[in-house]
Amino acid sequence: MRFSFNWLKRHLSTDLSIQEIADKLTSIGLEVENIEDPTEIFENFKLVQIESSEKHPNADNLHVCVVKDSDGNKMRIVCGAQNARTGLKTVLALPGAKIPYSGEVLKKSKIRGVESEGMMCSYRELSVQSKDDKIIEIDDKVDLKTPVGEALDYGNGIIDASITPNRGDCFSIMGIARDLAAAGAGNFMAAEKVVCKSSFKFPLRINYDTSAACSQYAPMLAFRVIRGIKNGDSPQWLKSLLKAAEMNSVSAVVDMANWLMKDIGRPLHIYDLNKIKGSLSIRFTRNKESFIDLKENSHVLLQDTLIAADEESPLCLLGIIGSTKAACDEHTTDILIESALFDPIFIARTGMFLNITTDSRAIFERGIDKASCVPGIEAISKLILDNCGGEASEIYVIGKQPSFEQRISLKKEKLHSISGYEVDWNVAKIFLKRLGLQEISSDSENVTFQIPSWRSDLNIEEDLVEEVIRMVGY
Repeated sequence: MRFSFNWLKRHLSTDLSIQEIADKLTSIGLEVENIEDPTEIFENFKLVQIESSEKHPNADNLHVCVVKDSDGNKMRIVCGAQNARTGLKTVLALPGAKIPYSGEVLKKSKIRGVESEGMMCSYRELSVQSKDDKIIEIDDKVDLKTPVGEALDYGNGIIDASITPNRGDCFSIMGIARDLAAAGAGNFMAAEKVVCKSSFKFPLRINYDTSAACSQYAPMLAFRVIRGIKNGDSPQWLKSLLKAAEMNSVSAVVDMANWLMKDIGRPLHIYDLNKIKGSLSIRFTRNKESFIDLKENSHVLLQDTLIAADEESPLCLLGIIGSTKAACDEHTTDILIESALFDPIFIARTGMFLNITTDSRAIFERGIDKASCVPGIEAISKLILDNCGGEASEIYVIGKQPSFEQRISLKKEKLHSISGYEVDWNVAKIFLKRLGLQEISSDSENVTFQIPSWRSDLNIEEDLVEEVIRMVGY
């Protein structure tokens, strides 16, 4: 789970440093595998602008550039990049800088008889994901005083945490922030709850396989149509957050769905409504139907695969991946949003059989918030309406929200017996309530909690003991 510190702070108000946050995450069982702190990575790097670029006197493929920094200091740099041109803003490594890709420390050098006082860097040399090997081109609007990490969308640092398979709630930034706040690392800021105005009735006919198996595998599906959108580039804040998480920007609509999936742990699927032929059917596949996914991979489907299909062909392997046929692009004006609940075992089995790995599959098979179906469709609707315009239909719901009336009792004696040391009883209860558990009844020796809809991993008394031990710190 890779995310920027800035993204985390959209849900966590904290004064802790990125290193302190990483230490706390590991302490509570969300092991941090790597930290990318831009203040350390880009020590002895700065933004510069090329004032002049001339051909090297002794080499046809090299240029001698004069660059200046924010203080007006000028340096001579020998560069072989074809895009080195007058006026370009880029990243300069100064002597003493450690190059992230090679690990080498840069020194002043003479290249074909001309002294070079540094190196203008490509994304590859800075170990930043990019298909471009040319020197980095910084937007002309960016001030040269801007820290390199900020200019490269590092978001005040990047954390890469390993999430255990049982913690479906922590496959989201919001879930991680909730855990950190419960452990005392800051104050939790929940996602805003919104209800979007509907302007027209839901216009699409949806056929639903009424078999018991279908209702078991997909107990609830919610749909909404939004008409008249303009699907262009994403706003810069969204591109920056996705880039830090190594997620490519596709288009505003697709990016917003990907962002929300990672932000609150709610996978969604968005179809181009005008590419759907006739009605939409939620059904099991007929034997050996073919399907081409968004990654251009072709699959032959067996009969027990749950899909969304129009009157011509399958459009989506529900809960896993969509097809190229109904994908949104720059010409999309009308969309169909799907927000659903799927059985985790069904999703895992289908994904393994077809050898398809997606973020959506990973979240669904680990257990999703059972109460997130309609709130999720409202959240993405607001994002799209605010950034792409349009008007929304009413929400169309198939099935119903499953019950999550899960209650677990914890005995003081059990807590002390399993943990092996004395944990203050009142402190233990406070930790559990901070995690979102609702206290139903309590006395000096026992407490009963209502388990929140997002914690499908809490089922027995020992699970509550583990939560307390996590919060105290392993």
